Amino acid sequence: MIDPDIVGTDLGTVCFPVDRSKLAELARSFGDPDPVWHDPQAARDAGFEGVPVPPTATVIADHWRPGGASEMIDAIGADLARVLHGEASWEFLAPLRAGAEVSATQRVEGVTTREGKRGGSMTLVALVTDYVDGDGVTVVRRRDTLIEKGA
Repeated sequence: MIDPDIVGTDLGTVCFPVDRSKLAELARSFGDPDPVWHDPQAARDAGFEGVPVPPTATVIADHWRPGGASEMIDAIGADLARVLHGEASWEFLAPLRAGAEVSATQRVEGVTTREGKRGGSMTLVALVTDYVDGDGVTVVRRRDTLIEKGA
């Protein structure tokens, strides 16, 4: 059972590189063969100031956390077997560039419980992750909602 008192809890900070090779892998996973995602010259030719970074690139930070995403599930007191990812949104506050070293700090913003449409309760956990570049600028804010289904 997730304790509502975890609201405001800092779930830690991880640092990770926004690596061109990972951006190319993401583009391939989306089925986009355009070299703009990994070739700086192709990006310049297309009018970009460097290799563009797709919004979902920030999810890479979850893999840099010791223990991965499952450690975060443990930290909020949830049962991994009953957790679903409900929603994600991104707010871009400044350009995120390939080659940047980014720090991602995640915190619990809210915990609510409600009845499910099929019966049983579910607990929703709102998480906020701020991504800060090497200059101390918050470049992206990601919001996630995790859902723990009732037993």
